[in-house]
Amino acid sequence: MFHVVRMLVLALIFIVAGCNTKKGEDVEVNTSGIYTPVSITYNFEELGTSYDFGEYLIGSGPTIYKITVRNNSFFPITDLNLSMSTFESFGFSFEKLEDGKNKFPGKTGTCTATLAPAHSCVIALQFETNISKQYTQPITISYLNYIDSASKTINLTVLAGNPASLIFENEITNYYFGELVGMAQIPVLEREINQEYSQIIKVINAGDLKARNLINSNFILSQTCNSAFTNDCPAGQNTAYRITHDCPVELKNSEFCHISLFFKPLNQAATPDMKKVRYDSTLKINYKTSSQGTDASLNAYVTTNSVNIEAWFETSIESQVFENRIVVGNRDTRAFRVNNRGYRSGFMRKLVFKDLLGLHMASCVANPLTTPWLECYDETVTFIKTLEDFPFKVKDKDLCLASPFDDGKVIPVDQGCQFDVLFQPSVAYQVARIFNLELFAEFDSLWKGLSTIQENQLHLVTAESQHAAKIIPTGISYNNNVYPIESNLVSTVTFNAGRIGLMSQTNYRRKPLMVTFRNVGGVAASLVIAKDGRNNNIPQKELNPTGVTIGTFNPKYFINS
Repeated sequence: MFHVVRMLVLALIFIVAGCNTKKGEDVEVNTSGIYTPVSITYNFEELGTSYDFGEYLIGSGPTIYKITVRNNSFFPITDLNLSMSTFESFGFSFEKLEDGKNKFPGKTGTCTATLAPAHSCVIALQFETNISKQYTQPITISYLNYIDSASKTINLTVLAGNPASLIFENEITNYYFGELVGMAQIPVLEREINQEYSQIIKVINAGDLKARNLINSNFILSQTCNSAFTNDCPAGQNTAYRITHDCPVELKNSEFCHISLFFKPLNQAATPDMKKVRYDSTLKINYKTSSQGTDASLNAYVTTNSVNIEAWFETSIESQVFENRIVVGNRDTRAFRVNNRGYRSGFMRKLVFKDLLGLHMASCVANPLTTPWLECYDETVTFIKTLEDFPFKVKDKDLCLASPFDDGKVIPVDQGCQFDVLFQPSVAYQVARIFNLELFAEFDSLWKGLSTIQENQLHLVTAESQHAAKIIPTGISYNNNVYPIESNLVSTVTFNAGRIGLMSQTNYRRKPLMVTFRNVGGVAASLVIAKDGRNNNIPQKELNPTGVTIGTFNPKYFINS
């Protein structure tokens, strides 16, 4: 029926045109809007033969694309439809209805088979997938006008994938300048070398979608430092690093760019706080992982120690204490370890003892004749210290110290030597004594590969001696008279008890004789032996320091020393 009507209309047009035409005049037929009656747009943009919807983030749920069809003619169009040449289980479809059906024009679509003149309608497409790839979907929009059937095929594309993920090449996130030394692999540079160092860091997009918004302000370099002397960052030292880069604003899948990292040590000054400075930095790259605008960041960490590359010997303790008082003539031992905590192998030369005012007490060096015990000398290493001069001895258990005939044992970084320090106060000490000494290591640090003698304080050594017990008589009481002994230094006393007449046994006369003793030493004493004149043992009694014990003896008895 429609074809019949169309033929009649066309016939009417030709008849009308024929009636009004004069011979030799052209006939003008008004066909406005008939041959190009439909425009197809997305987001107000005319669709050509292809259109790229950009990116789809897997896991983000269905994305709806609404295509607008407008009838620009003065006549209605009919049989409007959108068809897809292929359908996949994941990919493009019409926006699903409530019951899940895939049906033209989609759930929120408004198009029907007929579109009135100067009207628009919407076809709602849906995209969803969990497979990463580039999707291309041909669609064909067809309709009928008063002239003929018409259609337009458009290739729609979407890149579906996981979010962008920036990584550093080989997924390395920690960087440094210089050489790695020791078991901890500490990066070090010689601080006195005034030059700028650089390295290239490669950044790769390991995700599926574009990394976006890689603008300069999103490359952030945070810096700090720490001086081993002050445990703080000295003024002006937190600008040792800088960066440049060649990264575009957007980085596609598998594309890469480069960051140039530069470092220049700033601690050339020979002050204590500049001798050992650790420079740290965090490089942070902020970016967006997809067109949906999710934020992410890539972080790198940089550390470099600008130091004197030399051996440095120290202990891990602050003080070494002999907790108990040591009585003269006795001994006690404490162990300690000296480690090379520097950045180069070195030699140990001496162990030096000083008092708290810095006065030299003893220098202990290796001696082949006393190995493994060190020989302790005066400061000039000329006169040997006796126990009366210096009540300490040191045992070099690993034979590390240099002797006068060689350089000693090479001690690598993070290795060390075991020592024993022996405290043996001399019996010549008549009073208690306290020793507070500082122990130093003298060593060759081999700074810059040259012999360089250094000294470093190791720890404090504290010990206390106690003089021995000493028993002396302090007085004699006889015949109701008291005879004091004035001097504490007296150890032998002769006392004349006078005459006693001999009588019969029944009338034997006795007079009491009492001797008073005092312990003037530093520790308790036990009486080892005491006998009377008949060689009978006198009961033993303990004498505490400064204590007094009084003995009563027969006049014929005496105390053997």
